[in-house]
Amino acid sequence: MVLLVDGCACPEQVTEAATAVPPGVNVVTVAVAQPRAAPPGTPVRPLADPAGGLRAFLHLPAGQHGVTAVLADRTGRITLVVPEVTSIADHHAELSRLAD
Repeated sequence: MVLLVDGCACPEQVTEAATAVPPGVNVVTVAVAQPRAAPPGTPVRPLADPAGGLRAFLHLPAGQHGVTAVLADRTGRITLVVPEVTSIADHHAELSRLAD
């Protein structure tokens, strides 16, 4: 699961994602400027995308107020893009399929 967090730091949503994913599913945050620190106690991997290439590749406008989630399976195929996540729990079924 890749979380585009350039619209906000949203540590609550990042923590929720890190605790909601099943074993074997990684959570990566991507910010435009500097990588944002992972919430304490989570295995989240923070990355930076200064050029905004990932958002451009996905044809997503820059987020202003929330987190965008990109779910990809083990083969690297994107299975779901959620432009503005309200709750990770809304995507429990999709997250479970990522672990398969």
